[in-house]
Amino acid sequence: MREVTDAGPNPVDELVRDSIDVIASGIAVLDGNGSITAVNDMWRKQGPEAGYLGGATEVGDTFSEVCANGELPLLEARRFAEDVRAVISGQESVATVEYEVVGEENSHWAQSRAQ
Repeated sequence: MREVTDAGPNPVDELVRDSIDVIASGIAVLDGNGSITAVNDMWRKQGPEAGYLGGATEVGDTFSEVCANGELPLLEARRFAEDVRAVISGQESVATVEYEVVGEENSHWAQSRAQ
């Protein structure tokens, strides 16, 4: 068995980040505690001003806490936060929510999904 002593970048982590960066939708990867471990380029570009659930989150934040306590006063955000916690705990296999994103010039519908 080979012992790994190098604390350098993990090539698997780099592969995951590179792979999710090509996806056109905003993606956040959560660990078993609900902390964000990675986000893709679109997630970073959208930022909190885009009005998406969890849009103000950064790597290291707990996604469901940001949704439940964030600036968006959406009932959907609080419900989705509860559903994400249920997926993480194994009580549910999937959590989805559809919600309206209202912008200054237009509005559209968005979907968030956790599994």
